[in-house]
Amino acid sequence: MPAIRLINSEKRLRYVYEGDVKSITQADIVKFVNDYKEGNLRADLKSQAIPETVTAEGMTTLVGKNHDEFVTDPTKDVLVEYYAPWCGHCKKRAPVWADLAKKTEGIENLIIAQMDSTENETDKATITGFPTVMFYPAV
Repeated sequence: MPAIRLINSEKRLRYVYEGDVKSITQADIVKFVNDYKEGNLRADLKSQAIPETVTAEGMTTLVGKNHDEFVTDPTKDVLVEYYAPWCGHCKKRAPVWADLAKKTEGIENLIIAQMDSTENETDKATITGFPTVMFYPAV
C-alpha cells in the first residue's frame, strides 16, 4: 500500500502498476493506462504452485502458472474443465471427467485437463460459472 490497479471487470482481470507509487506522476498514470489499452500489460493472476505430478491417469492438472503452456501448445488439442471444488455440478461431473481422461490417455495429441478456478486464474478464458468446459484446438 498504496497501490494502483486497473481492473477489467468484463474479463475479471487485474493489472498492477509496478512503479514506485510514492513518486508517481500524471505521466506515469497516463503511460500505465495507455500500456493497458495497447495490450502491453500482463494481468496479475492468481496461481497455486505447479504440482509435482502434472499428469496422472490421463488427467492434466492446470494452475495459473502452467495453463498457457498447455492450452497454447500448437501440437495438442486441449479440453479443459474449469471447476470450483464446492460446486455440486462439478462434483457430480468429476468421476465422468476422470473416466474420460483415463479412456483417452493413449491419444498423444489430446490433453484432458482441469483447473480449480477458485485458486487459479487465466487471461485465456473468461469463467463466469462452474463448471466451464473449453476446447483449445491444435493449430
